[in-house]
Amino acid sequence: MILLETVAPGEMTYEAATESNGGIGKVRILLLGIVGVPGLVALLLSELGFGWLAVPGALVVGALVFAYWRWSEKPLPVVLAVRRGRLHVTSGRRQFDIALTDLESVSIDRREIQRIQDGSALVPATMAINTTVGPVGEIVRVSLHGANETFLLTEEYQPYSAGLEGMGKVRVFLRKHGWAPTEERTEETPRKKRRKKASPSSDSTSTS
Repeated sequence: MILLETVAPGEMTYEAATESNGGIGKVRILLLGIVGVPGLVALLLSELGFGWLAVPGALVVGALVFAYWRWSEKPLPVVLAVRRGRLHVTSGRRQFDIALTDLESVSIDRREIQRIQDGSALVPATMAINTTVGPVGEIVRVSLHGANETFLLTEEYQPYSAGLEGMGKVRVFLRKHGWAPTEERTEETPRKKRRKKASPSSDSTSTS
């Protein structure tokens, strides 16, 4: 899911969906994190003579592991703001500042992956062992390109279709504030020159 919303005039919040490591990653977290760690905590409490705390302690630790997993999976939102002809990008401690005239393009950074899928075992605990290799796919990140620098909106990759959608909406946001890619600027220059050259002749024709 991609969330792109304008929070104020000249600002936009970009939050991209991350590409997970596949079903096997979720299975391992459920088995090792939510089941394994609380089980070790319960065993340790029982050995120390606090058996009455074993079950409550295991439940608390399991909830903390699940909450940490959910929090770590969510990327930081990115705020894009255009003020006085400059683009300011902020994402946590990451910051990027560039003049719109120096921003050459908005594109996607591609990477090929081959997912490892869970097997078809009947016992859930053995699904992480009986795995299969899935087809090759692409994951992407939206990037901003200047003359001498490149800034990635997110450090995490996201699905290809979501990345294309995000790149398009960022471009639309920047175009509303007068930005255009470098190739479009070079195409407009000869047209303006031809118009300037044609204007004196048209004036002389009218006076004659």
